[in-house]
Amino acid sequence: MPALILAVDDDQQILKLEKSFFERFGCTVMTAFNGPDALRLASLQPIDVVVLDFEMPDMDGAEVAARMREIRPQALIIMLSGGNIPAHARTLVDGFIAKENFSRSRLLPVIASLGAAAQ
Repeated sequence: MPALILAVDDDQQILKLEKSFFERFGCTVMTAFNGPDALRLASLQPIDVVVLDFEMPDMDGAEVAARMREIRPQALIIMLSGGNIPAHARTLVDGFIAKENFSRSRLLPVIASLGAAAQ
């Protein structure tokens, strides 16, 4: 499953965990602490997967996902959230994982199934 993954979260500890986890599976991982940084990175690199937090300052995950679709329409977008998100936000992403039910081991099957469906 080697891929270029962009992890976006305003929590630095979560980003470190995601980066470490995906690198164990041979993925290259870039991180961004906010939406503007994520969009800048996506405009420079051919991102395969975006793992995106919903609740962030400056731009929420829905706005980032909508703009990401313009920059990298082929990228799979997985949204994480610790709270309820608006229904329209779910329509902007390929998958959703609630943080209260989150385990990093759930990310790989979600990404793998979405990747297979996209092919």
